[in-house]
Amino acid sequence: MTALSDTSIAFWCNPAPDRYELPLVEPYDPTHLQPCSYDLSVDADLDLDPLEFKLLSTIEKVNIPYHIQGQIYGRSSIGRLGVFIHISAGFIDAGFRGNLTLECFNASKEPFYVPYGTRVAQIGFYLLDQPARSPYRGRYQNQKGVTPSKL
Repeated sequence: MTALSDTSIAFWCNPAPDRYELPLVEPYDPTHLQPCSYDLSVDADLDLDPLEFKLLSTIEKVNIPYHIQGQIYGRSSIGRLGVFIHISAGFIDAGFRGNLTLECFNASKEPFYVPYGTRVAQIGFYLLDQPARSPYRGRYQNQKGVTPSKL
């Protein structure tokens, strides 16, 4: 797999009308673009007590094409405070569409708070060697807001 650069991410987030594609990330904010990832922000205030776990959702919706795969990572500045953002289940299949539900855990001894719109995670995009034959069509397709487990 090849990681997409900021140039490629920006290209896929701003499709030309004649390409008939959805933007990779919407809403797209060029200030969230990193050299090889895109910062994701929370859609609500996040207030975590020590040793507390919560789910939260991103403001951004992703539209992963059939030839790209996504991976969510926590931001190091938050991890250095002892707060883990999305430490499991970060793989996003080709074909997925929707907001992303993030797992958050405060492993520190201090309360943690960030307001709506704070960048708490990042998503990297990886080019597949060919389009997925069976793109994602699972139970979380087109999710909006926080979506608890559907096990």
